[in-house]
Amino acid sequence: MKTIVNAAVLAAALAIGSGVATAQPTLDQGWEADIIPAPVGSISGDSPLLFTLGEAAYFSIVDGASIGDVYQVIDNSTSSVILTTAFTPLPVNFPEGLGDTDGDTVWGSGDWSEGQILLAPGSYSLNIQQTASVDGNPAILYDRLDSVPEPASMALFGIGLAGLAYIRRKRA
Repeated sequence: MKTIVNAAVLAAALAIGSGVATAQPTLDQGWEADIIPAPVGSISGDSPLLFTLGEAAYFSIVDGASIGDVYQVIDNSTSSVILTTAFTPLPVNFPEGLGDTDGDTVWGSGDWSEGQILLAPGSYSLNIQQTASVDGNPAILYDRLDSVPEPASMALFGIGLAGLAYIRRKRA
């Protein structure tokens, strides 16, 4: 009986460990949650992030669990660090419930480490690695891939807004 249980455990471990975890971020689909197991130096569970861009896009990353965690984004094709988030110290009297966040809440708040890089068209394989932790716990982070607004689209949007303002003013 013990042999059968050991064989089952080994088979399960091999089945789980044999696959390579990868994620394909989707352009303009918002924040994707990811987790990095302890210890510091580990890579995210979704790494490598594999995707191809037909045109330039912004890749953004933000901490989502414990203020003070720092991350690096590594381009696997060159083995180089292309982005490092800045350390953000814990504010005095910061409320509890640090893990109850989402990407939109923490991005731009100034309380969480974050970073953004403009990626050129091409194929990418990126790893996200935690390089510092304030508490040594697994890290939660958010990443996203966003199109770069085209200048012509922005001009058309502006003209449309000006037209709406003109119509509204004329009616008043």
